[in-house]
Amino acid sequence: METVKKSAESLSKSPGAAVGAGVAIIPPLFQQSSTPSAQAQRMVIFPKCSFQNPQAAKFCSNCGAPLRADAGVKCPKCGNNVQTGARFCPNCGEKLA
Repeated sequence: METVKKSAESLSKSPGAAVGAGVAIIPPLFQQSSTPSAQAQRMVIFPKCSFQNPQAAKFCSNCGAPLRADAGVKCPKCGNNVQTGARFCPNCGEKLA
């Protein structure tokens, strides 16, 4: 606490010193991390309404439709389970009817 008081006293003697201190302190606050947050990595876009939902969600937060692939809906090319309403297979990219 004493160090803060001493810094404040010395900064008050020179008007430009406070600006310099701010320039040194503020830039790290605006730097973005090189990796996206874990939460952002776990979001998926629901093809039926284009809403972004958490990957673990069972129902869409926007339209209420189930997010899990139906058991009988499979990609004709690779056999991957595909969500109802999807236009492309998320596994192989095959265009779906």
